[in-house]
Amino acid sequence: MSSPNYADKYPWGEGTPDPTQVYLIDISLIGVPDLRVTSTFNPEQFAELLSSIKTEGQKDPVKLVWVNSGLVLSDGLNRIVALKQLSVGVVKALISPGTMADVQINNVITARHRGKENPGQTAEVIRDLIDNEKLDKHECQQRLGLTDTTFRRLYAISKLPPEVKDHLKYARLGVGAAYHLSQLQDAGQAILLASQAVAWGYSEDQVKAAVVQILNPDVDTSTQSYVFESNGRPTVVYPKCSGCGLELQSFVVPMNCCQECHDAITEFFKAYLASSGAAGARPSGSNVRPTPETGFVQES
Repeated sequence: MSSPNYADKYPWGEGTPDPTQVYLIDISLIGVPDLRVTSTFNPEQFAELLSSIKTEGQKDPVKLVWVNSGLVLSDGLNRIVALKQLSVGVVKALISPGTMADVQINNVITARHRGKENPGQTAEVIRDLIDNEKLDKHECQQRLGLTDTTFRRLYAISKLPPEVKDHLKYARLGVGAAYHLSQLQDAGQAILLASQAVAWGYSEDQVKAAVVQILNPDVDTSTQSYVFESNGRPTVVYPKCSGCGLELQSFVVPMNCCQECHDAITEFFKAYLASSGAAGARPSGSNVRPTPETGFVQES
């Protein structure tokens, strides 16, 4: 974190600030953590912010935390950047005493509530809270208000290479897809698969299937939902009829059937097809036919 200059006295004098009072703070006295979750504004939104502050002034105070006799930004970086661009040297701020863990937790909660969170940055903050601020995982999860699944995924994502997290930042990959990528221990494999997933528009299920096949190179691809070419292009693997082996490219209504009955039916079809001498042919007495477009339809 950058080191602010504390030469000037703070508005409240000695002691700690009043958390209910709005103070006017010299921007140069505010430290901004290097590791934080930043709400992403597009150029148009930032221009609107600049125009609003220029004509109406700063409406909402930024939030600071009083940590070890210094001020650390918890929320409001875009407002501070806008004020600096307008050559305004002071900022309205609410200040509460706390720790660096409080700074990071407040920062994550605010970003998530605004719906502008960068999951990659959130994952890094969670990792820092546990590794450096020494928060217990359960305490960290509870204070951030995250579900078990969300916390587990974000914690895993924190191990991903920066190139993959960058896809998260710009919403080219979802959290679920990134979580599956985190199962790859080889950073090069994760970066390559992430690039292919973005290029070919993989769904989360496709990313999961690709990871499974990388981790299990001897897996029977005929049992998988997708197979992938060397350039990453995905191909759907359609299931086949247990009886005649026909590729089923459309939805088929399942039949409730125990394993014993299923095996008996399968054996019957195998024997029937073998006796007909036409492997893969459909029984001639059948009055239904499958089509890729419509599924099974009754023949007249």
